[in-house]
Amino acid sequence: MDTFYDSNAAELGLCLDRPNFLMRRDIIQLIPSDIAIRITHPSADAQITGFQGLFVILNTKSEAEELRRLIVHYFNHSASLRGHLS
Repeated sequence: MDTFYDSNAAELGLCLDRPNFLMRRDIIQLIPSDIAIRITHPSADAQITGFQGLFVILNTKSEAEELRRLIVHYFNHSASLRGHLS
């Protein structure tokens, strides 16, 4: 079963929710540093690249289970993101 109905739409939703997402240090610390640096960077282009990298990990890396669990929990507890979960 896929985590998200549409990963691209979920990625965009998370990108739009970035200010709230950045407050979740427990999640940010589990994201590989090269991707976390992009997500936290002030440049919109860097942020988009960072969120794309995050979703590549979520969709392809089985060893990212803890990160995936926290992201799903984050989506589940956000009214604007909840609808992206499958």
